[in-house]
Amino acid sequence: ASAKTQEVVFDKQSSGGQQITYIRDPATPGADTASQAGPYGIPVWEWFIIGLAVAVMVILCIIARAYIRKTVQYIETCCYYCFYALFWPLLALFKLIKVIWYPTKESFMYCYKKGKDYYHPWSVTS
Repeated sequence: ASAKTQEVVFDKQSSGGQQITYIRDPATPGADTASQAGPYGIPVWEWFIIGLAVAVMVILCIIARAYIRKTVQYIETCCYYCFYALFWPLLALFKLIKVIWYPTKESFMYCYKKGKDYYHPWSVTS
């Protein structure tokens, strides 16, 4: 956009002392939203929609409070089985390593001792 079509919305000085100029282009759609921004820069109509959604959720929780406990139980059960299905291969691999580790270590130690006894017969003590 050219300098003629841009309009300075406001100037601000940053914490580092630099001048920051916010501009808007009237040709772009929604260019006037900067002047209608509500808290946290969100337009007021979006805050209304958020508040309406929260109010509907509160009303639904009051109406369906007898079913909420059972629903939460079903959601927790579903999450448990999903995580179990995802992590089951890792758990099985860890158990396999625990079961196989000791015999494997002992066989390596046995082979090492036999090799050492073969190549250094003077160190054999019966």
